[in-house]
Amino acid sequence: MKEKLLELLETKGDLPPLSDILINLEGRINDPESDIEEISGLIQTEPVLSGRLIKLSNSVLFGGGRDEVLDLNSAIMRLGL
Repeated sequence: MKEKLLELLETKGDLPPLSDILINLEGRINDPESDIEEISGLIQTEPVLSGRLIKLSNSVLFGGGRDEVLDLNSAIMRLGL
């Protein structure tokens, strides 16, 4: 699931493929010692990425239609990062 999410983020434009933020993010996501604040802080440095994750978390693929996600931490939790 995490690989699919990273692939979606890389292929949807506006973010260069394999940007530094995505490389760092992948490392944090795969690190069992990382916590949500660390991941969220890294993502917040890229507004486009933050918006995409919130939008993606509200999609049908990830249970959209339930309570709407409006913040990055909730989006990260729903996406399972």
